[in-house]
Amino acid sequence: MTGATGPVSVLFLVGGAPDGGLDPSSRFRVFFYLDRFRRDRRFKATVSVSWPAKSFHERIFFKRRPLLRRALLPMGLALMVARRLWDVVRAPFYDVVFMQRPLLPGQLYPVLEMAICRLNRHVVFDFDDAIFISHHAKSPERASLLYRLLEDRDNVARIVRRSAHVVAGNEFLADFARQHNPNVSVIPTAIDTDHYKPSLTHSGSGGGLVVGWIGTSGNLGYVEQLAPVFRALQRRVPFELMIVCNHVERALDLRDVNYRWLDWDSNRELDDLAAFDVGIMPLPDNVWERGKCGFKLLQYMACGIPAVASPVGANIDIVQPGENGFLAANSEAWERRLEDLLVDSALAERFSRNGRKTVLQGYTLDITYPMLADALLAAAGRRR
Repeated sequence: MTGATGPVSVLFLVGGAPDGGLDPSSRFRVFFYLDRFRRDRRFKATVSVSWPAKSFHERIFFKRRPLLRRALLPMGLALMVARRLWDVVRAPFYDVVFMQRPLLPGQLYPVLEMAICRLNRHVVFDFDDAIFISHHAKSPERASLLYRLLEDRDNVARIVRRSAHVVAGNEFLADFARQHNPNVSVIPTAIDTDHYKPSLTHSGSGGGLVVGWIGTSGNLGYVEQLAPVFRALQRRVPFELMIVCNHVERALDLRDVNYRWLDWDSNRELDDLAAFDVGIMPLPDNVWERGKCGFKLLQYMACGIPAVASPVGANIDIVQPGENGFLAANSEAWERRLEDLLVDSALAERFSRNGRKTVLQGYTLDITYPMLADALLAAAGRRR
């Protein structure tokens, strides 16, 4: 520890490196802030990344080899535990430990997290999804006998109860956290508006219109559910559906839809977004989806891309219908709102300007960094 007058030493525990594409929470809720923490004399930041990454079994090498993935998953979990044991040992020597989601994949009994909370009474737990519910009942880790023996559906609640402070990505998640801990801050996943900004050139599909979606493969089903909307609309308005996502092995359920697939690449992400004329964020209205923090919607808006989203989760707080975007609750609304933006360039331009303004006024790192810093200072007992 650095004492009561020196900088607050913070150990950030994250699930993966920022360039892997499979751990967006680590990238956007920790790594995007690191330069600011390192310039802020109130803090001394150290980052510990899981090895292997929590999502290692989702990489294309293992997806192509399901038997190998199943065999290596217990070994991967063991290596993660071994790596995190070093963090347990050094936890008492930091003023604050910032835990970005549970340390192991899935819902395992939080032995490591409980040990860290016992050794350091200044733990901040951060989460940005409804990870307190059982979402991936058929996920590959559940095929492991070791995983099933250690499974604990109450793992997030246990961590929340033992943490000094909890940071939630939206009010829905905060409501859950407040049932177990009174010290809860709501900090949305913010946008680096110096990185995500409107492109000066449009790199669309040969001059044609593009409706785009960017995300991880676990959420592709949301796009596939709109296949009837895309088919019907493409009969009237020629456009291409563009999907930017980490690689998948299966064929998409987008029969008779004119679409193009691009493997996500951090170096090409902004160029891919520049091709979008309209961005989409479809979601069903279920408990898991209500925990979504609307980040891809903010990505679109920061880049000046007019957007259509489902009225679920944080989307309701971000979108002012008819001013900076559209909310669509059913197939008819999705078809109508997409057509409005594809054929009305003046409307699309207004949403582009207002969407960017929405992000600048409420979702920038300049706004959320002081909130996060204050939560860390509170946990360390240093907040004035």
